[in-house]
Amino acid sequence: MKTDETNFVRNVLPAPRQRGTPVLEPAEPVHGEDPTIDELDPFERWRMQREDRGREDRGRGGAADAYRRAPGGGSATGPHGDLKDATSIHGLDPAALPAPVLAALGEMGEEIAHLNEALTAAAARIDRLEAEIDRDDLTGLLDRGGLLHEIAHVRALDAQERNGPGSTVALIDLEPAPEVRRRCGRPAMERLLRETAEALAEACQPGEALAHLGEGEYAVILPGRASDQARGRLSEILSAAFERPFRAEGRDYRLSAAAGLAAAGAGSDADAVLAAADVDLRRASGAGRRES
Repeated sequence: MKTDETNFVRNVLPAPRQRGTPVLEPAEPVHGEDPTIDELDPFERWRMQREDRGREDRGRGGAADAYRRAPGGGSATGPHGDLKDATSIHGLDPAALPAPVLAALGEMGEEIAHLNEALTAAAARIDRLEAEIDRDDLTGLLDRGGLLHEIAHVRALDAQERNGPGSTVALIDLEPAPEVRRRCGRPAMERLLRETAEALAEACQPGEALAHLGEGEYAVILPGRASDQARGRLSEILSAAFERPFRAEGRDYRLSAAAGLAAAGAGSDADAVLAAADVDLRRASGAGRRES
């Protein structure tokens, strides 16, 4: 992180990732000109305004300095509507406060409002960056890092429900991918991988996290399903996703896959779960070759 403010956001205000959440983007300069303060996003605008207020305070002495210099009493000015809630929380009467105190509280209230707006913008930036980091460039699905994060999350949920069925992680090896690449080239194979990702995503239910791990390998987390139920659910997903053949250069390729499953609670961590699923996948692939 480049700024202390952003680090503060990450430590104090962790925002869960949510799909479809609008992200506040900084406005782009027009024709190479520097953006005006109104064109900046709230985070940058707050920083600039904070610097400007700091320069003004150093030049004339700010309200906070006046508050520190003020004696215990003083004449109060008219009512400050924006201070009523803040002072009432602490049992204070705005009409009984000295003018320098009211001015200082007003300045602090504005600063807090600006800071809250900036924190919201910075949290949205963090969400966007984290979402980009965890996504596969080719398919838009979760990548390996994102999958490991989701497995760890499911493991934690399953640990809280000790009497629950547990969850299962499935690895899927798309069998026609090497043949399509050999016969039609990499662009055709990449189109196959993207179309397969879309078909798998359509077949998955909410809560079933889908990932692309490279070439023809995918993974799906089946929450709340033990081994037997997971195999049945995975069969439903693959049947729906592989209903239509893939066509390239005038030829149809029938889609099929080998799959390996592992309990999400297996091993010591998420990497161990993937390793166990990979062992089961290799076993299934070997059995398929022997049968053919």
